[in-house]
Amino acid sequence: MIENLTLRTRRRLKLSQIQFAALVGVHPITVSKWERGVGSPDGWRIGLFPLLRDPGDLKYLMTTRGTMAALASALGHLV
Repeated sequence: MIENLTLRTRRRLKLSQIQFAALVGVHPITVSKWERGVGSPDGWRIGLFPLLRDPGDLKYLMTTRGTMAALASALGHLV
């Protein structure tokens, strides 16, 4: 379930809801709602959650180089 994925990702990164919200570019109340199953993240955000290993990962993925590396990795899993 999406709420479990959001919560698991945030806890794995050892971030508060406020920190996680800043990382993924939403309001902290939005993260709280996701974790309670009220609404869900955009598809592209959901796709990034499994790729995040530490808080710096999202900042890297948001760069052109990081985006291309993530796409190449995702495509490699499909082949």
